[in-house]
Amino acid sequence: MMTLSDSLRGRKQQHGLKNTSSKYQEKDMTKAVESTIEYLENKYPTYEFGWNKQLKLKDIYKILREQYGLVDVYLEGVKETTFITPDGGFIYVKINGIKYYLLIGEQKTQGTNDRRLSEGKKRQALGNAVERLGKNYNGLDLLFKKEGILPFVAFLQGCDFHESETIGNRVITIFKGLKKNHINLHKDELGRAGTYYMRGHKWNEGTYGESDWSVEEMGSVFINISETSLNYYIDKYGK
Repeated sequence: MMTLSDSLRGRKQQHGLKNTSSKYQEKDMTKAVESTIEYLENKYPTYEFGWNKQLKLKDIYKILREQYGLVDVYLEGVKETTFITPDGGFIYVKINGIKYYLLIGEQKTQGTNDRRLSEGKKRQALGNAVERLGKNYNGLDLLFKKEGILPFVAFLQGCDFHESETIGNRVITIFKGLKKNHINLHKDELGRAGTYYMRGHKWNEGTYGESDWSVEEMGSVFINISETSLNYYIDKYGK
């Protein structure tokens, strides 16, 4: 019988990749997600787990209205093609026939000036990989508005994320000043939650890829968040 992790592996292999760096990034993210799903399936065999590559904004609206009863809340209409597509997709569990999301994983590499330096090229402006991160965070913050958790985690890497650059401040703003490199699953007194791990080397002192997060590092955080989320839903909605 094919497990969910086997199915995920097959779907990822069929998906086209844009370039070499994104190929390796997606490969690492896929491995971390697969190890998390395998862990959940082995430890909690009586539960049904699933994985979605993306989630339509219209489906978020539907969940808020039908699952949480927010029928009178105004939600501006959007196109059918408006998606949230995080790199690690959505891991979920079904409890009493209803989907509850355990983990949404994201990975962003930004900065090529270290590579350009090694090639004798001029330094260029910082990239904008964090812009999509902000849009995804806003959509997921809406999805989990009626829950006490937000199981979203982003791993950010590359020379643009070094503390001497300004990109890191944009990320901190997206995550509303929450502590970095720390699991922020449960909402605090300000209603804030969301996890981000960020590190980078200085563009003229390191080599491309040296600040990347490993599969093991990401997998450990994924398992922690997904398992804690599962126990949260079991306590709240029953077995």
